[in-house]
Parts: sequence; structure tokens; C-alpha cells
Amino acid sequence: MRRLSFPLSCGICQPRSYASHTCIRRGNSSTAKPGPRYSPVPHRAVVSITGTEPNLSTYLNGLLATKVSPAEEKYKGFYSTFLNRYGRILYDVFFHPHPTEPGYLVEFDPRSIPRSTPAHHHDPFPELPVLLKRFVLRSKVKVKDVSDEWRVFAVWGGETEEKDDRKREVSFQEWTWNPRSNTIEPKWRDGKVLDNDIDDTVTKGIGTGQWDRRVFGMGRRILWPVSEEAVLPAEYQFVGKEEYNIHRIANGVPEGAFDNADALPMERNIEMMGGIDFRKGCYVGQELTVRTYYTGIIRKRVFPISLVPRAGTSSVVPPHASIKATRTPKGVEIAERFLTISKRARARREAAGQDSSYIKTRGTVLSRMGDTALGVLRLDHVDLYEQGEMALSVEGDDGDVWDVEVKRPVWWPKRPVSEVGPSLPQ
Repeated sequence: MRRLSFPLSCGICQPRSYASHTCIRRGNSSTAKPGPRYSPVPHRAVVSITGTEPNLSTYLNGLLATKVSPAEEKYKGFYSTFLNRYGRILYDVFFHPHPTEPGYLVEFDPRSIPRSTPAHHHDPFPELPVLLKRFVLRSKVKVKDVSDEWRVFAVWGGETEEKDDRKREVSFQEWTWNPRSNTIEPKWRDGKVLDNDIDDTVTKGIGTGQWDRRVFGMGRRILWPVSEEAVLPAEYQFVGKEEYNIHRIANGVPEGAFDNADALPMERNIEMMGGIDFRKGCYVGQELTVRTYYTGIIRKRVFPISLVPRAGTSSVVPPHASIKATRTPKGVEIAERFLTISKRARARREAAGQDSSYIKTRGTVLSRMGDTALGVLRLDHVDLYEQGEMALSVEGDDGDVWDVEVKRPVWWPKRPVSEVGPSLPQ
């Protein structure tokens, strides 16, 4: 068995009482060997929500975008989202079964969105513990910030994890498509999502956790007490948080405040990862979310992308940089509906020697590790890009330019033959 001791705290890492993992000893990601790995998950805080049934499930069902059934024997972990009244994401969260009390340990990203971003066009972002306590009222529920008591780890890779992942696939039945709005949901046999129990060989009866249900291959999420040494089988290699971010980006999984805050959940693939139940009623943000499901249409998704610097580019991609889409020589006959400006305005730009080939809606760069990143892109633009009719690029403030290469996530479902239209994933 492998035992690792981690420092409990440091003065730099706890600015808001939330536990930070930057002071956990990191492995060298460049020497990571194939096999099962585990890593601290960056930017995670933990809040405890406990109470008796049916008080606890009733309380949570008024806040979460997924259904919470009253626990009969023991609590199961799940992935979900808190939305604001406009149907935009406040927090994407994991609910882990509490190891000693009836209830959950909820992990979330505690970072605040800078005031300069579009995220504050709507309501300000409340801290999650404050938000939860605001709605307790007469519910017999206790909410407590326990970030200084728990560390969050991700475990993935290796033959053992892959075999367990294949066992989970047996429970998966099909994808449910809404051809009107282009929403996509995973469907599981017998109405069950999956049993999220974690093997005792990982938790050793000390911590808690669950399978990361968002994408097959993401592995497991583990919560380990700060007061205990992390004990995993010797074949599990400890790697730095950079390895986890690379793993997450490669699978096309947006996570946390930087990727998701104030976004529409379907434009962040949340319903594809099981974070929304469109048949559930009466929760904050439900009206606009369900309206989109029945009468709207999803035109954007999150894709893994590669950023290829052009000659002379030496800076790094700025945070939340815009992705520009332009016509290529092959795509000069693209329909006028893709162009951002009117014919008259385009003629004026051409007369002034300006580029008139901008596209109506730009994408956005989200999480980035080196030359790999997540990008929010229009689905019809990606279709044109794959047909060679459109080029995508990012331009920095100092004129540096990166070409964007798009990769469809391997876990995305195939479009049914009966469905048509460029907005559906292929």
C-alpha cells in the first residue's frame, strides 16, 4: 500500500476558509506512467448538508436541477447543478454520501467570477453555503462549510479502472434525443442512473466518493479527510493537478466557475452529463430551462480544441478569448445567413479595405492547458469547419493569432438516422 502525507494547511492557501489543494505535494506530470492515477482536484470546497427524510430531499428538490429521491437505506452520490432564476448556472456540483451522518458532502468551485466578465449581467453570485442557508427556513436541515476537513481527489486510468468503467456501461441503455431543441440525455436501464458505491479498496472506509458519471472514462471522485493519510493501492500513481485538467479537457468536460458560471447549462453539455432532469418540476431556474427544452434550440456546445500559434506568436491565449470564424476559399458560397453584417455594411467594410468575413456568433475559449483547451462553438460552424468551408482562430490583444482545431468528444452519441440538421452532434 502507498501512504502519502499531505500538509494540513498553509497561510497562502486559505484566503476564504475554503480548503485549497495547491500546497499538496505534486508529482511530475511529464514523467507520469500509464496506469491508474490519482490527483488533487483544483479549486474545490466542500459543504455538508444533513437532515432527516423527507425534509432533506424536499429541501434539495427545490434547489437542484435533478431529482433527489428520499434515501431508503443509504445515500447515493450524484452530479447536479444549481441554477439562478434566469436558468443559468451558479454551481455545478457533486453530491457525495456523508460517511457518518444522513445527508451529503457537496463539492463545488468556490471561486468568484470577476466583476468585469459578462457573468454579472444578471444576479450576483452568492457563496454556496450562504445560498443554501438562505433557503433552509423551517426545514430540518443543517448546512455547514467543512472545506477545511476534506480534500477532493480524482482517480482514473489503468486496467482496473477501465474494467470497472465497462461494468458501468452495462447499466447504460441509450441516449434520449429531443429533435426540436437538440437536447440529449443519458438513459439508464430500470430507471436507475447507476450505483455510485466506491470500492473499499480506494476509500478504506475512511472517505467517501462516487463514480464520475459525467463521462465514461473520467474515473472516480474521492473525498478524503484532511486529518488522515491518503492510502491507495501501490499501483496508483500520484500526479499533479495539471494531469487531471488535461484528462478533463481531453474528454470535453467543462467544470467549475471559469467554465460554467452564468452559462446556459445545455451550452455546457450539462444535460448530456446527467446534470439536468427536464421532467423534474419546481426548482429555481426551471421555467426557462424547460422552455428551452420544449420550444428553444441548442446551437452551441463545448468541444475540446487545439490552439496552434501562427508564425511570430509568442504570448499566451488570454482568458475567455473569443474564437473568430471566417470563410475559407472552399466556403465562399456559404449562405448569407452565416454572415454577421448586412450587405450594405459589408460593402462599406470592403471599400475601406476591412475584413468582411466575420461570422455572426463567435466562440469562447474556456479551460486551457498548454495548446489544448475547451471551446464553446456553434454546432453549425463546427460542421462547416469539418467540411473545410470555415476557419476558426483566436486573436490576442497584441495581434498574436492562434488557429483553432476542433475535436468531437469520443463519448458523444451518434446522431440518429431519423434526425436531420446541422445543430445535432454527428
